[in-house]
Amino acid sequence: MMDDNDAVSVDAMINGDRPKVLAALDRAPSTMAAIHRTSHHVHRDMAPWKRRQILALDAARFGDRALSSQIIATPVPDEPDAEWTVDWATGALVEPRLRVTIDTGPHSVGAVAPVVIGGRPHVVSGGDCEDGGRGTARLWDAVTGEPVGEPMECGDETWVRAVTTLEIDGRPHAITAGTDENLRVWDLTTCRQVRTYTARFNWIDSLATVTAGGHAYAVASYSDDGSTDGMVEGWDLTTGSALYCPDDEGLAALAAVVIDGRAHAVAGFRDGSVWVWDMATGNPADPSPRGHDAAVNTVTTVVLGERPHAVTTATDGTVFLWDLTTGERVGAPLVSRPEPVLDVSIVEIDGRTHAVVLDRDGMLAVLDFDSRDEVIEKLSVGYAGCVSGTVVDGRPHAITGHPDGTVRVWELRPLPPECRPVPGHRKMVDAVLTAELDGRPHVVSGDSGGVVRTWDLATGAPGIVLETGGLGAEIAHSTIGFGGREHLVTGRGRGAEAGMWDLITGKPAGEPFTVGNGLGPAATVMIDGRPHAVFCTDDGLPVWDLTTRERVGTPMDGDEYWDIAAPVEIDGRPHLVVAALGGTLYLWDLITGRPVGQPLTGHDQSVYAIATTAVDGRPHAVTAGPDRTVRVWDLTAGAQAGAPITAHEWGANAVAVGDIGGRRLIVTGGDDHTVRFWDLATREQVGRDLHFTWKVFGVAISSDGQIVVGFGHEVVALSRTAAFTPDRFTRL
Repeated sequence: MMDDNDAVSVDAMINGDRPKVLAALDRAPSTMAAIHRTSHHVHRDMAPWKRRQILALDAARFGDRALSSQIIATPVPDEPDAEWTVDWATGALVEPRLRVTIDTGPHSVGAVAPVVIGGRPHVVSGGDCEDGGRGTARLWDAVTGEPVGEPMECGDETWVRAVTTLEIDGRPHAITAGTDENLRVWDLTTCRQVRTYTARFNWIDSLATVTAGGHAYAVASYSDDGSTDGMVEGWDLTTGSALYCPDDEGLAALAAVVIDGRAHAVAGFRDGSVWVWDMATGNPADPSPRGHDAAVNTVTTVVLGERPHAVTTATDGTVFLWDLTTGERVGAPLVSRPEPVLDVSIVEIDGRTHAVVLDRDGMLAVLDFDSRDEVIEKLSVGYAGCVSGTVVDGRPHAITGHPDGTVRVWELRPLPPECRPVPGHRKMVDAVLTAELDGRPHVVSGDSGGVVRTWDLATGAPGIVLETGGLGAEIAHSTIGFGGREHLVTGRGRGAEAGMWDLITGKPAGEPFTVGNGLGPAATVMIDGRPHAVFCTDDGLPVWDLTTRERVGTPMDGDEYWDIAAPVEIDGRPHLVVAALGGTLYLWDLITGRPVGQPLTGHDQSVYAIATTAVDGRPHAVTAGPDRTVRVWDLTAGAQAGAPITAHEWGANAVAVGDIGGRRLIVTGGDDHTVRFWDLATREQVGRDLHFTWKVFGVAISSDGQIVVGFGHEVVALSRTAAFTPDRFTRL
């Protein structure tokens, strides 16, 4: 029998009773509790040996490598030892203040709203649906993350874009709206629809509710296509009657508040104006706030010092506080930043009202209205589209909705000093590779925001950070020695400029150079002993001498749109394997600038990754793509070598080839959150899957057989244990 102390042991975290472990986490050491909660929604229903992998990974993400090693060494009954151990990992998206992650399903969560039912905190979520599916709102227990009642189905192919909660006749209700014309009222004690209001058009963008004078009111903005024609419509939810609302277009965001005992709506418009009107009479408030110089993005109402106020955000990044009694702006901007804030909510902390501000980088700030200061360290919550403040167990929390289908509950408290993970990428890691820098092996990782970072492979210590302004996905084959130092060649997004960077200093090596329109991935290669780069562009495949920064010859062109390329040597001559849009492969001789042989077909969609290697002395390419397959190509014969490998349940995003444990293996990463190993000669899977918490977009193999994986925002290095035997073929 497991007692309360045993409930939080490492063994119990892996093998113990799930509800009992979760209930005991508040008594566990803070780091251990944070590690377990971080990916609980992922490993909760996993087999214990898979859960062991995720927990060890998350311990390393929190910087606790000793605990990670302890977890990976913990036996699982009737299972073999773990095959891989985590050497180090970044912790860009681990946050010790996470309390609960609710997995609502595979579709984006577009709205969240807190509600108290029977004295217990709950949350209502709403989100997208599949083609032909039914949009759904759902009630969840905010403490346990468990669903409450039945799903609240909101119509065929309807996205639930807005949710609010309030009391009607003393009972908790939810109001939902979305991409059909209906505003639905749900009794949350039964999760049943009790009333429907039909708007004139079919795309409700913003929704606000309020109670005043014994009546409940709702006001919504909508359009006929979800684009720019924002209109307003309102209802008295107590009587069922329609309300008079302004008949102006261009409304962007709505909120509601009580002013002098009467319900009012506060609306922000795309021309920057802010309007306030009495919801019962339709009369405008006088005066109204002056508004912004740019389009209003969100509106949130708050009572400060017993006076109604509004917080408005705009697309120019400004966040203003308005006194709705006087119509005047209060003090300096709450926030002023280059990019617009995504959402704002309100929360009480120690008896004072604060703003909870969510930005586009997935950071959550808590601001004091008087000082404008951040009262706690920002929370790294990841990609989120909405936030709402609430109280759980008497303490302030925030609830966020995410595009991965999760709702997350965060405790708004200072960051514990013992939980400070290694920071990493702020965007999705799209590619990883290994390189020798200053005589030590390093990892180079690039993200979708164009940021490239380096890490010491042995220790995980961060190195330089490059703000390239390009696409991080395009670094897989773009490092090359230049002047005795390793350099990286990148394109600048889809513009026409490319640049070269010193990976030791992090500085540009010379000025950017103009390559061509639609600049895509670069592949670096030595031609006649000189470093060159070949670029995928809309105008062909131009070759550039990196010493002179001059184009060599005429761009190779095959009337195709080029996606990705990798260099390969054939008979001592430099060649390029390049994938065209649609998945066809071409081989080009870089000396003659001519194609070699016939195009190679097999993938029925684009190719996401290319690796090159030798098999029995013959050059081969290994490719992966969204059709789930990995294919091996004999470049001498100009044909596919053997049957394709169905490598993943969903798309195969990444591929690498290297020696691990004395055998030549293919390593693949996919949309199914796994990394898998395949024997290059037999195409059989080797060992068990490695499980991660997000899609894998980058894999690399070091010279001594370590593997490096890029998943989500994170980079992780792993080493094999004695249990990994490459000569044992399995398929699990």
